[in-house]
Amino acid sequence: MQQGAGKRRNPAYVIAGSSAVRQNPLAMMVACVLFHLLSLLAILHAAAALSNVIARGKEALLKSRWLDFKINEAAHARDVAQSVQIGYKRSGSMPTIDVSAKGFSVPRCATGMGPVCPFAAAAKDLPLTEPLELVFESDVPIASIAECNSVVDEAKAYIASGGSGSGFTLADTNRNIAVADLPNTLKWLNEEAFPRIAVMATSCFGEDAVGPPEKLLLYRALVVQYDALAGLTHQEVHRDGSLVTCVLTLSDRDEYKGGGTFIEPLDQSFAPPKGHALLAASALRHAGHHITAGHRWVIVLFIISEKMKYGEHMRYLKRRAQMAADDGDIAQERQLLELARVLCDDDDHELLYDMAVGEAERGNTNEAVKLYEKSIQINSKDKRAAKNLAALLAKS
Repeated sequence: MQQGAGKRRNPAYVIAGSSAVRQNPLAMMVACVLFHLLSLLAILHAAAALSNVIARGKEALLKSRWLDFKINEAAHARDVAQSVQIGYKRSGSMPTIDVSAKGFSVPRCATGMGPVCPFAAAAKDLPLTEPLELVFESDVPIASIAECNSVVDEAKAYIASGGSGSGFTLADTNRNIAVADLPNTLKWLNEEAFPRIAVMATSCFGEDAVGPPEKLLLYRALVVQYDALAGLTHQEVHRDGSLVTCVLTLSDRDEYKGGGTFIEPLDQSFAPPKGHALLAASALRHAGHHITAGHRWVIVLFIISEKMKYGEHMRYLKRRAQMAADDGDIAQERQLLELARVLCDDDDHELLYDMAVGEAERGNTNEAVKLYEKSIQINSKDKRAAKNLAALLAKS
């Protein structure tokens, strides 16, 4: 049959439609495969074009919000300055010590930072599907038994004298004391303990991820007590506002039951021996696991780098969004959270959960449902989103 004049046909259809091909089954099979390959190539080309458009749009948005990034960098500079003002000194000479540690791998998405995660950026030689070692337990003590006992004794004396809590956290399920209020512990931490931990942090995570040990500093440091009889038994699951978190055990294992530092993406609790350290990326969700008897003491160090890592913009954007919400500036809160979403490629389920809560409070049920569902899809271990979603759907 002759094709109508002036009409153009898809070449694949022309091949498949010819009489020669119809009479040869093998040729027909080859022609069909060729047709599907051409169709797949067309789809891939369109997807690549769309991806490029999205990437250019994301790049343009990030460039247009340069002022927000400058504000974040200024906030980081203030954090560095406040560290010194509080009394935490920069490490001088670095000790030569055994920093061997056992590493534990978690999925890359566990930090919620997406492509801007500094730990992922430092592991650029690994496949993108490869998990990252972001939790480390020291093989040898970082602090001696005598050093641990000295910290606990000073903290007990401070509590007995009526000393107040740190005020740094809102937790009422444990006692926490600022190391800055414990002169002997502060001196020991500055001169002895923190240089050791800084060396360990760089050794474990790598200089590309956290910086050299001499450029690491303490954002805050707390002595934390869990007391079963007083009902001070745990710390809820959370992320820390720093780059690396160190939990240094001050108690013997037989002084308490239960307990440990729970790492959500590993679904595992760690209770290292007295004097040993547990280091983790601060963006990993973790908790102080419930003790059921006795007392557990730890010292918790929130470590930052003198030079801000690009992925830390996530933390500062969310901090500023919370401040905007507290001030009633909903428009600013939304802008900052939306920018954080773009930065992490929608990889932070907590961010989506917070946005969903806000939309639900403002009566935007459909948008809240979408955000809750997306949050659950990223991290189903956090039950808050599922609970809130069920309650929201029951009301609507």
